[in-house]
Amino acid sequence: MNKLIKILPLLITVTLSLFGCSFNSQPDKLTKAEKITKHKQEEERENKEKSERLSKYTREKYGFDVEFLYSTCNGCISNSKDQVQRTDIPEIKFEIKGSGIPNYKYEDDYQEYYKIYQFNQEYLQSDAYQKLKEIGFEQSKFLGEYYYDYSKEDKNGKSINVYARDADFYLFRPGGITKESELQFIYDAFPILQELKQELKKTGYKIDELIIADTKNAEPILKNELQNYNDETEIRIANIHKINTLEELKMARVVKDF
Repeated sequence: MNKLIKILPLLITVTLSLFGCSFNSQPDKLTKAEKITKHKQEEERENKEKSERLSKYTREKYGFDVEFLYSTCNGCISNSKDQVQRTDIPEIKFEIKGSGIPNYKYEDDYQEYYKIYQFNQEYLQSDAYQKLKEIGFEQSKFLGEYYYDYSKEDKNGKSINVYARDADFYLFRPGGITKESELQFIYDAFPILQELKQELKKTGYKIDELIIADTKNAEPILKNELQNYNDETEIRIANIHKINTLEELKMARVVKDF
C-alpha cells in the first residue's frame, strides 16, 4: 500500500505531462514592451522590403535608390501610394503610385519635386538670397507641393485631371515676427519676392503662401521634414501678388494676431 501511495504522484505527473498540462509553468505571453519591440521589428522588416521593391523601379528609371517613408493609401488592395525619399538626397521626397497586383505598374511625380530642388539649389547661390539675408532673413527655402486639383473635359469630351503646383516660401529670422512694426522687414523684401515669383513661374510653380518663422525652427524645413516642424509663432501671408502697401500687408496676414 505504501508503495502504491509513493507511485501515484509520479503517475499523475506523467499523465498530466502527456496531455500538456503543467502546474509549474507560466502561460507563454509577451510583455507589453516585448510586443512593442516585436511590432517595431516587423514594421522595419516590411518597410525594408518596400524600400527594396520601390528602389528596383527607381533604379531602372532614374538610377537611384529610395527609402520608403509611409503609405498614403492604407487599406488599398489593388493600388498603392507610397511616399519615398532619395537615399542619396533625402531632401527630395515624392510619391510612387502602383496599380495592378501582383505585378504593379508604377508611376511617380519625382520630376515635379526635382524641379523645386533644383530651383532651391540655384536660389541659394543667387543675389536674391544674399539680399534677403541682408534684410534680416538668415535662411529661406521653397517647399513645393504637386497635387490633384480638379477634372475637366478636353476638346474630345474626355475627362482629364488637372494638377496644381504650389510652393510655400519660408523665411527665417531670429525670433520670427512678434510685433506689428516688424512687418516692415517683410515689406522690404517684397521687391525681391516679386523677382523670385517670376523665376519660380518658369518651373510651373507659383508661390502659395509666404511663411515667416523663428530661425531656431528652421532645420526641419531645410531638410524638408515637415512632420517634425512646429512653430506656433509663425506668420503666414497669402495672395502676396495682391499686396502693394504696408497696410495691405498688415491686413493680409493669416494665423497670427499681435
